[in-house]
Amino acid sequence: MTKWAKYGKIYNAKWEEDEDLKNWIRPAVGDKTRAFCRFCKCEIRAHRSDLNSHAATSKHKRNADRHSSCQTIALNDVGAKRTRKSKDNVMEPELQEPGEYAVQIDCNSSALTVDQLQELQLEMFHDLRDALPPQAVSNLVKLWLNEDIPSFDFGGMVVGNETKCAHLFMKSTGFLSGVPFFEAVFKELGCKVSWCIDEGDYINLNRKSKIKIGAVEGPCRRILLGERTALNCLARTSGITTLAQTYQEIVKGKEWKGCVAGTRKTTPGFRLVEKYALLVAGIDTHRYNLSTMVMLKDNHINAAGSIQQAVQKAKAAAGFSVKIEVECSSLCDGLEAARAGADIVMFDNFTSQDLHTAAKAFKKDFPDKLVEASGGITQENLVKYCSPFVDIISTSKLVQGYPVVDFSLKIAR
Repeated sequence: MTKWAKYGKIYNAKWEEDEDLKNWIRPAVGDKTRAFCRFCKCEIRAHRSDLNSHAATSKHKRNADRHSSCQTIALNDVGAKRTRKSKDNVMEPELQEPGEYAVQIDCNSSALTVDQLQELQLEMFHDLRDALPPQAVSNLVKLWLNEDIPSFDFGGMVVGNETKCAHLFMKSTGFLSGVPFFEAVFKELGCKVSWCIDEGDYINLNRKSKIKIGAVEGPCRRILLGERTALNCLARTSGITTLAQTYQEIVKGKEWKGCVAGTRKTTPGFRLVEKYALLVAGIDTHRYNLSTMVMLKDNHINAAGSIQQAVQKAKAAAGFSVKIEVECSSLCDGLEAARAGADIVMFDNFTSQDLHTAAKAFKKDFPDKLVEASGGITQENLVKYCSPFVDIISTSKLVQGYPVVDFSLKIAR
């Protein structure tokens, strides 16, 4: 065997510094003789000539162009896409130095368009885990592990504490999401996680039954102790992100200036995880809890006596810093809510045609108020609700009954 042949069979970490390779190459998990392409989600023999041949393929070039276009979005390209102007001046910070961005957003609107939200997240959060409260993630993980092992781990006694490597496989097509929670489970157990792909990457298995996307290294007993908890979380977050991306694709290119949002109908104890999965997909999370925004529904209104009384009491209790939204079953309800001082009106359970008519009439009198559409909105009818007079479309389908993405973790022999 020649020196070059032997060298060519082993992954060379210096390739990650090469200008032609560094943006897409990574070592394949558990196999030093293979390299992994981040753009094409495939493995290549760890030989420079093979890498060059792969980089020259039309598929790789297309994927590289797509990746490049996503990474070079500048915030000053986001801008305010609404034609309505505020009485106040829009914010127009000057571009001070290279690397800083000018942001121009309508001051009257708190709702970003689908494209704006994803672009802002790309620029502001190179790693979305920066938006997560570390103590909350740690507390969640401890609760999950305590639920799964309240006393003795007898199965763990069988395998012992020898250091092992477990390969993480993705077994169904979808987007990877939930990386911080997966890592936090194994961090709590003293294990180390490595990845072949990035969170938010889309994996299309085509004819493959599975593909390696990462690895966990640590004491065998600890790996197996956290296996099911970590996989359950990863499967659900990836499922939400994958479903949410389908909603994004539906509304993109429809010349609609609003945004798609989730709801508060999340799984008890799992809200942070489910809301995070929406963020990975570029979907608005809606209000996080009862404290972040007041939403007056039919029960509040019936108990208070009227929409006006409910809004007035809410404003007196919450003060100026908390927004108030009112659920409305008619245009008259929406107008009453706006006159009482509500910031947002939600037209609930309207047909698409009734929604368009009501929202248009409402915006004529209150152009600066936000209109949300909700109730009975699915992938099949989503486009019909994309009215130019609707700012937000929310659906509980994103956090209820979502499909999961299949993963498995296998100890290497």
